[in-house]
Formats: sequence, C-alpha cells, structure tokens
Amino acid sequence: MLLLDIAGNTTLVVGQNPVPAVASVQAAISIGVITGNLVTNVWNRMQVISGTDPADRFVANENVSGAAVIAYFSNWNTPNPYSVHAVTRANTGAAWSSPANLDSSLADYYFGNIAINESGQAALTYSGDNAALTYSAVRVIEYQP
Repeated sequence: MLLLDIAGNTTLVVGQNPVPAVASVQAAISIGVITGNLVTNVWNRMQVISGTDPADRFVANENVSGAAVIAYFSNWNTPNPYSVHAVTRANTGAAWSSPANLDSSLADYYFGNIAINESGQAALTYSGDNAALTYSAVRVIEYQP
C-alpha cells in the first residue's frame, strides 16, 4: 500500500514474513514501512512497526501533511479473541507510535477502510464474527492518537 503526502514524501506499507521472534507462526506477517521521497529518490531501510504481533490483513491512510495511521488484524493464528491494533505518526518523518489495541472482542475481522483528517483524527470501519460464529458485527472506531 502506498501513501503519499503533498511534498512527495512516500510511505510504502508492506507485509513481511517471518514475524520477528515468532517465526513459527505460519503465514503471519509483520507490518513494515519503507519511507522515501519521489522527488529526491532517497529511500530508507524498512522499519517493522508491528513489533512481534503476528499480523494478517492491514489498512492504512495518510493526510496531506503526512500524519498517518495503519490498522492491522493481530494475534492471527492464535486462540480467540483476535485484536485490531493501530500505529500512528503525527507527520512525515515523525516516529511511529507503539501498537495500540483498538478492539479485542471478536473472533475474526474484515477491514473496510480507514481515513485520517487534517487534525490527525482517524476512523476505521470493519466487521467481524463472534467466537461462536453466531453473529457478525459491523463497527466504526474513531481514533485520535
């Protein structure tokens, strides 16, 4: 997934395998970012931003000033409940936050989309099933890092 701000600063969000420190979790990924600039063609080394979370799907977005949010489905391939975690940065070049747990109430998650406004407020839409698979829920989380 490619994020781009108004000055040409670019963040490439990628999934990589194996997850640091938990390589035994099959098919799990770590969420990483590669930052650079399209104008200068200068790129940084990949940085893992999901820590040792075994992750699966992810969504990301950025506003024009470079404030960004990445949400990902975590605790994948482990006993229920699974979780939705998010990391943020305040602007282009800022450090990424530690992963924050946004929801751990469902057994599976299916992402819709994520948006972030000029003030850095984010909204995430997703759906999921309960542990018994007897109902599905659609949720919206508003998130301000």
